[in-house]
Amino acid sequence: MTSHKLPDINALSKIAEDIYNNIPNNVKEENNGNIIAIELDSKEYFFGAGKDEAVQKAKSKYADKLVFIRRVGNVEKIQQLYKKNLKYPTRNPIAYAGLL
Repeated sequence: MTSHKLPDINALSKIAEDIYNNIPNNVKEENNGNIIAIELDSKEYFFGAGKDEAVQKAKSKYADKLVFIRRVGNVEKIQQLYKKNLKYPTRNPIAYAGLL
């Protein structure tokens, strides 16, 4: 029986955040509040209005790769805007951050 080593999620998250932090600010500002999917090996990223759209774009090019997702922008500002315009009280505006 072969055992498969699970990826170090903390290390992968750090790589993804480093990639995210190197994206030009104007690109992040244009996509503020959207979801970004980052393919870690290529460092390519894809934006979508929601998690499914961003992941679909990434997976269409990198079907068998891990993709890190997060919401674009300042988390605190997004929460403030979300609470101000609250329409869906059970939906967490920053719930996306992880690997798919």
